Amino acid sequence: MARLNFLAIAAATGRIGYVYFVGHQLTDWELSRAASKNPKKAAAMASKWLELFHPDVVITAAVDSPSRKGAAARQSIEAILFPVSIHETEK
Repeated sequence: MARLNFLAIAAATGRIGYVYFVGHQLTDWELSRAASKNPKKAAAMASKWLELFHPDVVITAAVDSPSRKGAAARQSIEAILFPVSIHETEK
């Protein structure tokens, strides 16, 4: 059975980060404070990570569910979803 590659991207106040798994093995992770400065930078960083890893599965927070996240973090999550949706259509 082939192992799936997973990229999980999360946003919080003042930072955006990812973890990347190949199968069950964590192979890379990163936090970026610069990407959290505005939604455009968040989307650009997500695009960079998608190009770098070409994951089989992308995991993000659901923006339409109740959350304690602040407005800036929610805007970053929404911005991240655009490059993720483009990545999905290119498969």
